[in-house]
Amino acid sequence: MHGSSMVLMQDFIQRWAEPKTGGSPLKVLDIGSLDVNGTYKDLFPAPKYEYKGLDLVPGGNVDIVARGPYDYYPVENDSIDLVISGQTMEHVEAIWLWVLEMKRILKPGGLMCLIVVNEHPLHRHPVDCWRVRADGMIYLLRSHAGLEILEAKEVGVDTIGIARK
Repeated sequence: MHGSSMVLMQDFIQRWAEPKTGGSPLKVLDIGSLDVNGTYKDLFPAPKYEYKGLDLVPGGNVDIVARGPYDYYPVENDSIDLVISGQTMEHVEAIWLWVLEMKRILKPGGLMCLIVVNEHPLHRHPVDCWRVRADGMIYLLRSHAGLEILEAKEVGVDTIGIARK
């Protein structure tokens, strides 16, 4: 996790993901949450948020170990308010399947925030497959997954995509 990713996630929260005053906590699922070089967890404090981390292996900041990269059992359909992922997409081989699994668990009206590098040296963990630009993010989220694009832009070495189900 690099600093620019934290800044982008903070901006997402401030502009799009602040819970309503007096409302129920927003359920947040962080895809690829294993603490490699930091996490987003502190950006989603209780009681405003119910943050959970999901990854493929157990470890720090992982609450749910998924069956596979495209199977987030036991997370139920339409159960999560905010699906977030940062610095993970480049390590997913079939991002077109990955985004559909995230859509499956997202509540109707829920938000998805993806942050991915668009320029960065090779860094396998265990693979390094993608650099995604804003146009690619728009295609993936809108044209492929059928989500409503709220924002897609490149900021320095990162691309951020924000969409609503």
